[in-house]
This record gives sequence, structure tokens and C-alpha cells, in this order.
Amino acid sequence: MSSPVSLIVLGILMVISAVVLLQAVPLLYTIAFPPTLAVPSGTTLIRHKQYEQGVDEWLYRAPIQACAVSEYLRTLGIECPSYTCGGLPPTQPEPYSGIVMQCYGQQSISMFKVQWTVMLNPDPADGTQAVFQVYREMFWGGQIPSKRFTDILEEVDMTTTAQYAQTPTAQP
Repeated sequence: MSSPVSLIVLGILMVISAVVLLQAVPLLYTIAFPPTLAVPSGTTLIRHKQYEQGVDEWLYRAPIQACAVSEYLRTLGIECPSYTCGGLPPTQPEPYSGIVMQCYGQQSISMFKVQWTVMLNPDPADGTQAVFQVYREMFWGGQIPSKRFTDILEEVDMTTTAQYAQTPTAQP
């Protein structure tokens, strides 16, 4: 092992190992700890449900209007095309319509893709707050399929936000 050739081979193997390790660590970290969506400060987690690795649902209550939540989501690259602020001051309650607003976003993490769907509504108990559900789906193959969340809406129970909002004393 003391010959110069064996030391050079050992050095080359160590460099190759380091390069492979530098590529594998972010990949393994993403698999072990899929990303979560940043939420406005002061937001309370009501419930979290994991359907499988990388497919999750969170239910939150934010201490700000739903309009402000939609603006915050836009800063993260999530679009809420059907939700506009309408110029209400933050202290005036937003009217609860019973219609859940849908927001969508995509993100690349390591070699994977993430799709976010957010269901957003004013809290009917307090229109100065918002209740919203976040759905995350990791696509481990790196490509987001052409079928969108809206294509499977009839298969998904989207009434949780409205049900929770109608019973604000519900516990997580």
C-alpha cells in the first residue's frame, strides 16, 4: 500500500466517492424529508394527513384574510387565479360564500417535481381569518403528469375546509 501507484489509485477512488456522495445527499434528503409549503406567520396547523410518502394534506387557519393568504401564496409561485382581494381593509371581514378557491403551483426540488394545490376560503366564523387546505404531491419520476388535480376533483372530498369552517370548535 505504500507504493505511489496504490496511493494515486486510492486518491482517485476517494475523489470519485466524494463526487457520488455530493450528488446522493440532496437526493436522499429530499426523499426522507419532502418539502412543506411555507405558510404565513401565525398560521395554526389544524390537521395533517399523509396518504403515502410525498402525498400529504394539511389544514390550516391563518390569522389574516383569505385575500392576504392568496397574495402570500403568489409570492411562493402559487397562483390563485379566481381569488382577488377586492380592496377590503384587513380589519373588515371577507364574506363567506361557501365557494372554495383553488390555487396551484409547481416546484423542482433536487431531481423531483412537486405539485401544490391549495383550497382557500374566508373563515365563516371570523371573516378576518382564513381556513385553507394544502395538498402536496411529489413526483418521484421527475415529471408532473398531464392530469391535473382538477381532473380528479370528483374523486376527492373537497368539503373539508367548509365543514371545518362550519364547526370552528373541531379539534385536530
